[in-house]
Amino acid sequence: MPASTQVHRNTVRDLLSWAHAYLRDRGLPESLADAQVLLARALGIERWRLPWSGEIAAEAAGEAQFRDWVVRRGRFEPLHYIQGFREFWSHDFQVTPEVLIPRPETEILVEEALRCARLLGREGNLNILDVGTGSANIAVILAGELPRAKIVAIDCSPGALRVAAVNCRDHGVAQRVFLLCSDLLLALRPEVRFPLIVANLPYIDRAGLDILPLDVRNYEPRVALDGGQGGTRILDSFITVVPALLEEGGFLLLEIGAGQSEWLRTRTEPILEFREVRFVRDLSGVERVYVARREGPAGG
Repeated sequence: MPASTQVHRNTVRDLLSWAHAYLRDRGLPESLADAQVLLARALGIERWRLPWSGEIAAEAAGEAQFRDWVVRRGRFEPLHYIQGFREFWSHDFQVTPEVLIPRPETEILVEEALRCARLLGREGNLNILDVGTGSANIAVILAGELPRAKIVAIDCSPGALRVAAVNCRDHGVAQRVFLLCSDLLLALRPEVRFPLIVANLPYIDRAGLDILPLDVRNYEPRVALDGGQGGTRILDSFITVVPALLEEGGFLLLEIGAGQSEWLRTRTEPILEFREVRFVRDLSGVERVYVARREGPAGG
């Protein structure tokens, strides 16, 4: 009888060492962390278990998947597109190259929107407009935190809305989040008004797009990044239609880029009379979220 043969299988430690070196040599700044995240997902284990699994031989299917993912990450494809999801507000959202990957800074916008909803005192009859919904991360969280609210979520990208529909379904809010494909607000009837409007529109200066990190500029949708000259063209177009959509006493919240706060304050003053305007800084000290309340009777 022929001697038995044993197929060599790489251990978890072998794979992690290879991936770390591969990604480091290609200039990935978080090479070890990226390798750990991808390996844990490919093997179907929690990341914290990796150090205790070092000598365990990896299954062939898991190793093949892992090597494919590492090569993709080595081309600077975003980690979250490779995994297919991004955590936001402690929930997992499906993400594809059709949508911008949700950023932690946008959680500030959600926090402020919830605070404004409480000030309105209309949780039982609150209609919210979410402009530039992308993956619907903002709309889904607002619907989850305000279980009697209804959200109209708009995006100009049919591909983004397909992703948004999956996320609304997966998080059980599809009955209260209404998705519309529209260039800004053209799909809305002029008589419709909202007490709370949130928008996360493109605000990157077009001149700076080509110096963004490789994983952003080569993979994330440019339409969700390009704010035109100065990063304010889309915001400017949006602001001109806000008066027809925002109720008296209602709140407008915008996520904005660094250095845009003064431009925004000056631009909105002649269009809407606000009795309150403030900016909320992110952890880097950037004025990231604009919050304004229109003159008029308070809600509730």
